[in-house]
Amino acid sequence: MSTAYAAFLRGINVGGHRKLPMAELRAALEGLGFIDVATYIASGNVVFVADETKRAALTTAIEDVIAHTWGYDDVPVVLRSHDELKAALAASPYLNTDVEPKSRFLALLSETPSAKVLVDVDGNALAPDVFTVDGDHAHVLLPNGAAKSKLTTNYLEKHLGVVVTLRNHNTIEKVISMTAERSYR
Repeated sequence: MSTAYAAFLRGINVGGHRKLPMAELRAALEGLGFIDVATYIASGNVVFVADETKRAALTTAIEDVIAHTWGYDDVPVVLRSHDELKAALAASPYLNTDVEPKSRFLALLSETPSAKVLVDVDGNALAPDVFTVDGDHAHVLLPNGAAKSKLTTNYLEKHLGVVVTLRNHNTIEKVISMTAERSYR
Protein backbone atom coordinates (compact mmCIF):
# COMPACT_ATOMS: atom_id res chain seq x y z
CA MET A 1 0.00 0.00 0.00
CA SER A 2 1.30 3.45 -0.91
CA THR A 3 1.49 6.28 1.60
CA ALA A 4 1.61 10.04 1.10
CA TYR A 5 4.51 11.67 2.93
CA ALA A 6 5.93 15.12 3.54
CA ALA A 7 9.69 15.51 3.90
CA PHE A 8 10.97 18.65 5.59
CA LEU A 9 14.61 19.46 4.88
CA ARG A 10 16.41 21.56 7.47
CA GLY A 11 18.57 24.49 6.48
CA ILE A 12 18.57 24.48 2.69
CA ASN A 13 18.30 27.57 0.48
CA VAL A 14 18.69 29.84 3.51
CA GLY A 15 20.59 33.06 2.96
CA GLY A 16 22.23 31.73 -0.19
CA HIS A 17 23.71 28.74 1.61
CA ARG A 18 23.26 25.06 0.77
CA LYS A 19 21.44 25.78 -2.46
CA LEU A 20 19.29 22.94 -3.61
CA PRO A 21 17.14 23.53 -6.73
CA MET A 22 13.66 22.12 -6.20
CA ALA A 23 13.29 20.80 -9.76
CA GLU A 24 16.51 18.82 -9.35
CA LEU A 25 15.39 17.57 -5.94
CA ARG A 26 12.09 16.37 -7.39
CA ALA A 27 13.96 14.50 -10.14
CA ALA A 28 16.35 12.93 -7.62
CA LEU A 29 13.47 11.67 -5.48
CA GLU A 30 11.69 10.30 -8.53
CA GLY A 31 14.94 8.46 -9.21
CA LEU A 32 14.49 6.78 -5.82
CA GLY A 33 11.14 5.44 -7.01
CA PHE A 34 8.97 7.99 -5.22
CA ILE A 35 5.90 8.96 -7.20
CA ASP A 36 3.88 12.14 -7.57
CA VAL A 37 6.75 14.21 -6.13
CA ALA A 38 6.08 17.92 -5.62
CA THR A 39 7.74 20.73 -3.70
CA TYR A 40 6.30 23.75 -1.95
CA ILE A 41 8.41 26.90 -1.88
CA ALA A 42 12.16 26.59 -1.98
CA SER A 43 12.69 26.01 1.74
CA GLY A 44 12.67 22.22 1.56
CA ASN A 45 9.08 21.02 1.72
CA VAL A 46 8.61 17.92 -0.43
CA VAL A 47 5.56 15.71 -0.79
CA PHE A 48 5.52 12.31 -2.44
CA VAL A 49 4.00 8.86 -2.43
CA ALA A 50 6.05 5.77 -1.58
CA ASP A 51 5.44 2.09 -1.02
CA GLU A 52 8.07 2.00 1.73
CA THR A 53 6.50 2.44 5.16
CA LYS A 54 9.64 2.55 7.31
CA ARG A 55 10.31 6.20 8.11
CA ALA A 56 14.00 5.59 8.85
CA ALA A 57 14.56 3.95 5.45
CA LEU A 58 12.85 6.80 3.59
CA THR A 59 14.67 9.46 5.59
CA THR A 60 18.04 7.81 5.01
CA ALA A 61 17.35 7.46 1.27
CA ILE A 62 16.53 11.18 0.96
CA GLU A 63 19.53 12.27 3.06
CA ASP A 64 21.80 9.98 1.02
CA VAL A 65 20.62 11.28 -2.35
CA ILE A 66 21.15 14.87 -1.15
CA ALA A 67 24.66 14.00 0.07
CA HIS A 68 25.62 12.15 -3.12
CA THR A 69 24.02 14.59 -5.57
CA TRP A 70 24.82 17.95 -3.97
CA GLY A 71 27.54 17.06 -1.46
CA TYR A 72 25.49 18.20 1.54
CA ASP A 73 25.99 15.49 4.12
CA ASP A 74 24.53 17.65 6.88
CA VAL A 75 20.94 18.24 5.70
CA PRO A 76 18.64 16.54 8.17
CA VAL A 77 15.29 15.35 6.86
CA VAL A 78 12.22 15.03 9.07
CA LEU A 79 9.46 12.91 7.58
CA ARG A 80 5.74 12.76 8.36
CA SER A 81 2.83 10.90 6.79
CA HIS A 82 -0.25 12.85 5.79
CA ASP A 83 -2.16 11.55 8.82
CA GLU A 84 0.68 12.36 11.25
CA LEU A 85 0.99 15.89 9.94
CA LYS A 86 -2.75 16.51 10.03
CA ALA A 87 -3.00 15.22 13.63
CA ALA A 88 0.00 17.29 14.74
CA LEU A 89 -1.49 20.51 13.42
CA ALA A 90 -4.91 19.73 14.89
CA ALA A 91 -3.29 19.21 18.31
CA SER A 92 -1.85 22.73 18.43
CA PRO A 93 -2.93 24.59 21.56
CA TYR A 94 -2.40 27.81 19.57
CA LEU A 95 -4.88 27.19 16.73
CA ASN A 96 -7.61 29.37 18.20
CA THR A 97 -5.46 32.29 19.28
CA ASP A 98 -5.61 35.76 17.79
CA VAL A 99 -2.04 35.33 16.54
CA GLU A 100 -1.76 35.08 12.76
CA PRO A 101 -0.95 31.64 11.27
CA LYS A 102 2.41 32.97 10.02
CA SER A 103 3.42 33.45 13.69
CA ARG A 104 2.21 30.02 14.82
CA PHE A 105 4.61 27.19 14.07
CA LEU A 106 4.91 23.44 14.09
CA ALA A 107 8.37 22.24 15.03
CA LEU A 108 8.99 18.84 13.49
CA LEU A 109 11.37 16.82 15.65
CA SER A 110 13.55 13.96 14.45
CA GLU A 111 12.38 11.97 17.48
CA THR A 112 10.63 12.41 20.80
CA PRO A 113 12.94 14.13 23.30
CA SER A 114 14.02 12.11 26.33
CA ALA A 115 11.87 12.17 29.46
CA LYS A 116 14.66 13.93 31.36
CA VAL A 117 14.84 16.70 28.77
CA LEU A 118 11.08 17.14 28.88
CA VAL A 119 11.15 17.49 32.67
CA ASP A 120 13.93 20.10 32.51
CA VAL A 121 12.75 22.19 29.54
CA ASP A 122 10.76 25.37 30.19
CA GLY A 123 8.57 26.25 27.22
CA ASN A 124 7.79 29.63 28.77
CA ALA A 125 11.39 30.74 29.38
CA LEU A 126 11.30 33.21 26.46
CA ALA A 127 7.74 34.51 26.97
CA PRO A 128 5.81 35.89 25.20
CA ASP A 129 7.36 33.38 22.76
CA VAL A 130 6.35 29.92 23.99
CA PHE A 131 6.43 26.28 22.95
CA THR A 132 4.84 23.03 24.01
CA VAL A 133 6.33 19.63 23.19
CA ASP A 134 3.93 16.93 22.08
CA GLY A 135 5.72 13.70 21.19
CA ASP A 136 7.85 14.15 18.09
CA HIS A 137 6.70 17.68 17.40
CA ALA A 138 6.38 20.95 19.29
CA HIS A 139 3.91 23.78 18.94
CA VAL A 140 5.51 27.21 18.87
CA LEU A 141 3.86 30.61 19.26
CA LEU A 142 5.79 33.74 18.32
CA PRO A 143 3.20 36.52 18.77
CA ASN A 144 5.65 39.26 17.72
CA GLY A 145 6.91 37.29 14.71
CA ALA A 146 9.97 35.17 14.09
CA ALA A 147 12.41 37.86 12.92
CA LYS A 148 13.61 38.98 16.35
CA SER A 149 12.63 35.97 18.44
CA LYS A 150 15.22 34.06 20.43
CA LEU A 151 13.00 30.98 20.20
CA THR A 152 14.70 29.64 17.07
CA THR A 153 15.32 26.23 15.58
CA ASN A 154 18.80 26.28 17.10
CA TYR A 155 17.36 27.14 20.54
CA LEU A 156 14.92 24.23 20.31
CA GLU A 157 17.62 21.81 19.17
CA LYS A 158 19.89 22.83 22.03
CA HIS A 159 17.18 22.48 24.67
CA LEU A 160 15.41 19.39 23.28
CA GLY A 161 18.48 17.45 22.15
CA VAL A 162 16.98 16.44 18.78
CA VAL A 163 17.01 17.71 15.20
CA VAL A 164 14.30 20.33 14.67
CA THR A 165 12.88 22.00 11.59
CA LEU A 166 10.25 24.68 11.90
CA ARG A 167 7.36 25.61 9.59
CA ASN A 168 4.59 28.13 10.11
CA HIS A 169 0.96 27.03 10.08
CA ASN A 170 0.37 28.48 6.60
CA THR A 171 3.08 26.21 5.19
CA ILE A 172 1.89 23.19 7.18
CA GLU A 173 -1.68 23.69 5.97
CA LYS A 174 -0.50 23.86 2.34
CA VAL A 175 1.64 20.73 2.73
CA ILE A 176 -1.30 18.89 4.34
CA SER A 177 -3.42 19.88 1.34
CA MET A 178 -0.75 18.56 -1.02
CA THR A 179 -0.44 15.23 0.83
CA ALA A 180 -4.24 14.92 0.96
CA GLU A 181 -4.33 15.11 -2.84
CA ARG A 182 -1.91 12.18 -2.95
CA SER A 183 -3.58 10.12 -0.22
CA TYR A 184 -6.59 9.22 -2.29
CA ARG A 185 -4.97 8.24 -5.57
